[in-house]
Amino acid sequence: MKALNLLCISFLISACGSGGGSPSDSDNGLTFSGSTAPAAINEQNAENIGTAAGESVQQAEMSSAFVPSGISIDHNSEIDISELNQLMIDNAKIAFMPSGATLSGVCSSGSVSVNEPSQTSGPTTLIFVYSQCRLNRTNITATGKVTYHFNDFGNESAGFDISYKNFRISQPGYQTFSINMDISCANNYSCSYSTNFIGSDGHTHRISSSSFTGHFSTGYNGSATFYHAIHGRVSIFASNLTYGNCGSKPDGGAISFSSKSTSGTISFNADCSVSGTWNNGSVSGIF
Repeated sequence: MKALNLLCISFLISACGSGGGSPSDSDNGLTFSGSTAPAAINEQNAENIGTAAGESVQQAEMSSAFVPSGISIDHNSEIDISELNQLMIDNAKIAFMPSGATLSGVCSSGSVSVNEPSQTSGPTTLIFVYSQCRLNRTNITATGKVTYHFNDFGNESAGFDISYKNFRISQPGYQTFSINMDISCANNYSCSYSTNFIGSDGHTHRISSSSFTGHFSTGYNGSATFYHAIHGRVSIFASNLTYGNCGSKPDGGAISFSSKSTSGTISFNADCSVSGTWNNGSVSGIF
């Protein structure tokens, strides 16, 4: 149950453990609309940037690799994001086969609808709306919106973007999970992920281009780009970040972060306190 609770946080659950319901036009997920400009790190914002960056690492690591444990394509394997992407792309192909105008074959129950694009080759944008759709040949039920932009529809190797907005997936006997994620793919097996999340400060932040190894109990190590909603973009480097005793904030390890000529560090302690440094390009200090 502890692992499921952590995954509920990581996947930005709108109703963890609840039923699906039908999507509406306002069901647009968690959108990042904060600053994407390089941050100017200074005495006033270093602790805020560092703390939110610490919360972002677990968000990225847990949400970029796998759809939550227990959601499976069959009885023997979990479904990861690349498999989910492929299922959704297959649905897009089915929708525009000569016999697929009604999206027959996508859902064994429930329904799915899609806009009618002006072309089915070249740059194409599709918006699928799933309503209690039990994906054919699986025991997964999907509700929500998935937006695709294909650089060349029908040619996955040309690259595509997928945006999951409050995309809820469920399986009998397990909790319902909601995914808010933007994915940019050179092809189906070479993708970068951007995860939006609400920090403990109440703001919606973003982490992208993440590359981490480790585990929340033994420590995450790696790098990413972090977007603080107010202060902007920094590059972050995490060392032995652990989680478990301080809510969404790390309870151990450190992060260094930088942007242009400014930089900072933050260390997370077992008593949930933090300490660190800042350098605004001309003056440095501690907090």
